[in-house]
Amino acid sequence: MGKYKPNSYGKIYSDFARRLGKIVLQYEELIVKRNNDFEIKEEEEFESTLYVCALQSLSAQFCEFKGEKNTVAGSELPIWGLEAAQISEFPKDKELNLRHVLVNIRDALCHPLSDENYLLYDSSSKDEKISEYQFVRSKNFRITIPVENIRTLVLELRNV
Repeated sequence: MGKYKPNSYGKIYSDFARRLGKIVLQYEELIVKRNNDFEIKEEEEFESTLYVCALQSLSAQFCEFKGEKNTVAGSELPIWGLEAAQISEFPKDKELNLRHVLVNIRDALCHPLSDENYLLYDSSSKDEKISEYQFVRSKNFRITIPVENIRTLVLELRNV
């Protein structure tokens, strides 16, 4: 296992994000290869869980270390796997942008059922397979993201 490559400030965040994206791609390659070699039961395929774990880490990293510099406008959200139509509740006093969406997703993932805010995440299934996740923060924020869009978001965040 090679050591992290620090950035010009001596921090490893970018290399950590790059590696996390690589782990997602390696897992997908492994599942495809294993399915070609022998049958894997669907209940033993965990890519959606891996995507959400990666999203938790990368959204926290983005919000804490890069968010202020990289505020992506709401019109650019589709590049990141997000659509305004996926957001059913959003604070009226906030501008819709990637940073505000990720702050709310991060809070729902990192502090579920926190006392100060109603925070949670949950999933929905279709044909016995996880199809989407919901991220909720009180009555101010609610987004439902299909699993394939979470994958896109993770792979975009690894490059920030």
